[in-house]
Amino acid sequence: MIKRLLLIYLLWSCFTISVKATGQVGEIIIIGHDTLSMLSCPIEADSLISEEVQKQIRTFLSDEHFSTGCYRRYIGYWQLENNTLYLEKIRVYPDRHEGEQTFLKIDSIFGRYKEKESRITASWFSGELKVVSGKCVSYIHDGFLRDYEHERIYKIEQGKVISQAFYENSLQKARITKEEALQFIIQQFNKDLFPELKDIKVGCLFSLIPQKDGKIDSLIIHHITFGKEDISSERQQLFIQELRSCFNLIPEWDVITIHGKIQPTLSRWFIPLWRGKEFREKYRKTKKGTKFTT
Repeated sequence: MIKRLLLIYLLWSCFTISVKATGQVGEIIIIGHDTLSMLSCPIEADSLISEEVQKQIRTFLSDEHFSTGCYRRYIGYWQLENNTLYLEKIRVYPDRHEGEQTFLKIDSIFGRYKEKESRITASWFSGELKVVSGKCVSYIHDGFLRDYEHERIYKIEQGKVISQAFYENSLQKARITKEEALQFIIQQFNKDLFPELKDIKVGCLFSLIPQKDGKIDSLIIHHITFGKEDISSERQQLFIQELRSCFNLIPEWDVITIHGKIQPTLSRWFIPLWRGKEFREKYRKTKKGTKFTT
């Protein structure tokens, strides 16, 4: 019985860990005449305030009622005016009923942060605010790990702006997708050079940084898995050489520029080169494979 409960617990733990790796909806902020998305949560900077917010949310939603795209179960509405960050309202998310928005009574939670004109100053918050607009140029399906064309970073000290920076980010798309490029590499890798590996699983963990023109600037091989085989260093070097030659067959890669610096197109990415006898047949979409023209 104990073993069974332990197994259930482990399975549930794995499930919750994987579920939390999900992109989260941003907050809303008004700056001047613009209504923008903010990839920061000032409320979460204070655990006591956050708990008070969650207590009030639970009067509207049960703990089981949530969206994987918004684990905090609310969206804050903010305004940046005269270099001061104000909290305007908090919407419960997701809606209890379709088309029916619910807002918290924030005066009872934030009364001590009210100014004379009855506005709530976020004086509990010190940190950075990331405000974005335009198209998404880089996305990781986890939290706020994404970048947009236009980005503003505000440094806040007790609710007041002490500095700000503006950035233009970009995505220069290659003529082929990353998935197509990796599939082509898998197809072109000369397995016949390594007969001792024909029946085992082989994969590679790597990072790739392109130049401005999309050609490879840096290809870092972090690790290669050879199953349980003991491969000599000389054979490993030959393997890496063949792998690099296949990568160099790709005419161009996506170029992502964030804050003026080119980012890795693929960071610590794992590619299964073959899986024993299923090599090629498993990854080839057509008999002719993928072709590129330069």
